[in-house]
Amino acid sequence: VVTSKGLANGGAALSMVWSREPLGSPERYRPGSHSSTYIGIPSALAVVDTVLDRWERWTTVDKDILWLEEAMRSRLTDIATRHPNLVRGVDAMGGTARIVLTGPYASRMRHLFRSGHPDTGVLVATTGMAPDIINVHPPLVIEERELDILAEVFETALNGIA
Repeated sequence: VVTSKGLANGGAALSMVWSREPLGSPERYRPGSHSSTYIGIPSALAVVDTVLDRWERWTTVDKDILWLEEAMRSRLTDIATRHPNLVRGVDAMGGTARIVLTGPYASRMRHLFRSGHPDTGVLVATTGMAPDIINVHPPLVIEERELDILAEVFETALNGIA
């Protein structure tokens, strides 16, 4: 298993590789045969320790993630239906959402998510390989009011493209 950003909740540079026998045995994978840029950084390890402590205390994970999935899907879908010329579809799965645009303007939309609203901005993800896709990765502890702000910013960004 290889993981990175999730361990530190995106707040610090750290990556890890877990393996079990026989793949991780000293005979096959000698100690010192691998190095990494993001390993053993004390501040990053402290962030991971905090994230794991918080995760361990979180007793309503399934219910909360399902709520987030449905809350994002409903808000984003409501807005998308008002802009069929710009949004082909919206979906959410767990703590992420995906917005599929009708054209290659994800980069412009990303900029508008950050700067198009007069009071606030939202960070979203896009790649050059999918110029019609916007990914939304809110913190898992996001609240109703913050999701309402996400929806406002999405609407403002779409109005900026139209």
